[in-house]
This record gives sequence, structure tokens and C-alpha cells, in this order.
Amino acid sequence: MADRINIPMDDITVIQVVLDLSQTRCRTRLLTAEQVVAAANEAERTFDAIGLTQAERIGIRIEVSSSERHFAASYRGVPHATFAQLRRTRTGWRLTAAGRRVNRNMRSTWLATELPTSDVLARAARRVLRRGTDGRPRL
Repeated sequence: MADRINIPMDDITVIQVVLDLSQTRCRTRLLTAEQVVAAANEAERTFDAIGLTQAERIGIRIEVSSSERHFAASYRGVPHATFAQLRRTRTGWRLTAAGRRVNRNMRSTWLATELPTSDVLARAARRVLRRGTDGRPRL
């Protein structure tokens, strides 16, 4: 597992090299740099939808994985999948770790592992309720 790295999402080639090093002899459940960037963009859209400001997103950590949910009944062994950990900074998402481990059976391509405090999330929810579901202020 490559740990203690700090690569911005702009360096796609470096991200792909780190992922290739972490999944050297693997053939299944691999992760590409494009999937990591797409998951970071999807996380941004989700945090926009729940009303978190850019300043409130700093410190959020997500895990991107190539996990699958179903395996054949004849599958022997423990299924492993590639994962990448991302951290939100002031300037954007950064890759902080990559490697292989036991499959998590995630429902989505990304999973939030560290969120802001509950007070920050409650303030964001109040802003969304005040704003309305269509983005315009309520009367």
C-alpha cells in the first residue's frame, strides 16, 4: 500500500502510476485514474446538494474503490479490490493513499470515511431547507 502521499487530482499520470504500482500483479477489480477523478467530482456534486460550503469541505476524506457486490458461488478465496483514499483541501481533492485490500461490497464507487462535525452538517441542512429544493429562496 502506498501511504503518506499527497498528489493533487490535476496530476492524472502520477495518480495512474501510483495505482499501477499498488495493483501490480492483479487482474480483477482494478481502479483507473479516470475513475478516481470521476468519484471526486461525484462527491463534490453530492456535497453541493447537501449544502456544504467550500470551507466546510476541508478535511473530508473519501475512499474510492473498485469493489463489487456479488461473486459467483464457486468463487474460492477472499476477493480483494483496489482502493484510493482522497482528502479535500483548500485547493481541491488530493490522493493520500492507494492499495489493495479485502473487498468492502460498497454500494457506490466512493464512500465518505471522515465528515465534518454534526454542527456543520446541521447548518448545511438548514441552508438547504431555507433555499428550497429547486435552488431558489423560499417565500
